[in-house]
Amino acid sequence: MSNDDKPGNSEATEINGKLATQIRRYLSEGKNKLISIERQITGGEKYAKIAAGVNRTREKLRKVKHQAENYGSKAEQYIKRNPKKSIVLAAAAGALAGGLWAAFSGKKSTHKKKVGPPKVKPAPSKR
Repeated sequence: MSNDDKPGNSEATEINGKLATQIRRYLSEGKNKLISIERQITGGEKYAKIAAGVNRTREKLRKVKHQAENYGSKAEQYIKRNPKKSIVLAAAAGALAGGLWAAFSGKKSTHKKKVGPPKVKPAPSKR
């Protein structure tokens, strides 16, 4: 007796056929939903708004980049004309930034403050 001749084999074939039909239907529904979502995203007002926002962002980024380059060249010119003053300003800015960082970081200093008069070591006696 072959596998095709066994009783109940037609039931398995029928179940497989139903499963295949259901799978095809689900895949088709999924495909249709994806196409619908794609149309919603790429078509109409939403896409136009997104594209306009991207263009505005690009323009702002271009302006900021141009300003940064302009400020950078002005800073270089100032440093070339006033090198000593530039060093003092940079040191002061660094000290201010470090002080602000320490103040706002919330970390306490590892150095303990000494309270009271300083301790004096006695001078070695000459005998």
